[in-house]
Amino acid sequence: MKVNYCLVFALIIFLGHPALFAQRLPTQIEQAAEEYVSKRRNHALVVSYIDGDSLTTRGFGQMSSVQEFTPDEETIFEIGGVSSVFTSTLMMLESNDGKFYIDDPINQYLPEDVKAPGYQPFICRYVSDGGLVADDIEQTRMICEIDPTLPILSISFCDLAAHTSGLSNAPRGLYSVDPLKHIRQRKDPFVDYTREQLYENLYRDELSVPPGSVYMYSNSGMALLGNLLADMNETSFDSLLFKRIAEPLGLSDTRVLLTNDQEKRHATGHTKSGKITGHWHFDAMAPAGGIHSSAADLSRFVQANLMTKDKKLKNAFEQTHQPRIDLPKRVKKRETSGGYGWYTSILPASNLPVTWISGSTGGFSTFVGMLKDLNVGVVILSNSANEVTNMGFDMLQTIANKQRNLKVKKKYVLDFPVNRSYNDKNQSDD
Repeated sequence: MKVNYCLVFALIIFLGHPALFAQRLPTQIEQAAEEYVSKRRNHALVVSYIDGDSLTTRGFGQMSSVQEFTPDEETIFEIGGVSSVFTSTLMMLESNDGKFYIDDPINQYLPEDVKAPGYQPFICRYVSDGGLVADDIEQTRMICEIDPTLPILSISFCDLAAHTSGLSNAPRGLYSVDPLKHIRQRKDPFVDYTREQLYENLYRDELSVPPGSVYMYSNSGMALLGNLLADMNETSFDSLLFKRIAEPLGLSDTRVLLTNDQEKRHATGHTKSGKITGHWHFDAMAPAGGIHSSAADLSRFVQANLMTKDKKLKNAFEQTHQPRIDLPKRVKKRETSGGYGWYTSILPASNLPVTWISGSTGGFSTFVGMLKDLNVGVVILSNSANEVTNMGFDMLQTIANKQRNLKVKKKYVLDFPVNRSYNDKNQSDD
């Protein structure tokens, strides 16, 4: 019998390559995903487990009631707010190239006819009302007024990335009073909101807190950051994303605008009640929630965040991960700090930090989480608006419990590698 040694050698290489070998997911992760799908909360899931060089992916459930097939690593999903970590990575790449400092006021980089709002500090004092409350206690009230002697505080790049700009979550002018347009917006809320509208309405936003002082989640701030970076490069956000991140990492399905082939591989979305719903489309708001991706691409992205050898990307990733501001526990339901796009929470049992991000649209939900100390990560993509964040944390806790007796690969250190001091707030460039 003749043996095809070339074929045998190719099979050995393929099966021996840790990133290609189709291993099973850890048993408890598979059980959690199967249980989730069996409850019909989500029609289908794709789960990826990243362990160093090894990538393992499996689909669960069926695409929809009329599409009886299981999604896989090449199925494309809307990733919603997970888009923000791509935007913040772009910011760090551009800043590290010397194009700006991350604590520069954005006004000096916006188009000449566009201006971001600033925060005017005020001074408070007590004044007497001329009466007595009781026994020689004077009745007073507090009056707060703008203090013209203090400089206006401006929004910086890092404020936008850390959700500390003070800008409102939804941008001004997003929702129309036109009844017919409003009906369309309910199903596809960002489809008609353009870059021109984002810029035109920017100064109408009023800051109630100094930039950099308080965490306030802002889709409009993240969208502004992505559009500004694209404008500074005289290109579209989608093109900048492809050039700086997707192409270098081989993320062929991570785009805002999809090809016909990619549209055919796109999952069908479902509302929280299980009804099939249409896809969301983005223009100006794409940097905050308009990217599409697959489990294959997001796994590679996580793997790069954990262990890339590209020095530029490595530095950018590490800087986006670093915690910058504490969040109220009620915001994320767990002790959490915010970085640039990413969040860091501590697993209660193992005391290991989780670097994570989640996102959702009208028909999809996504979770991406990493245990950097163990060099592992999890990606969950669902074609339902029901959240998958808690399941992601449960899976990471399972991994941590299994490996907590093993030697940790890296020591967790909270440092602050930025271009300039984040606490040095900028004055207005007026």
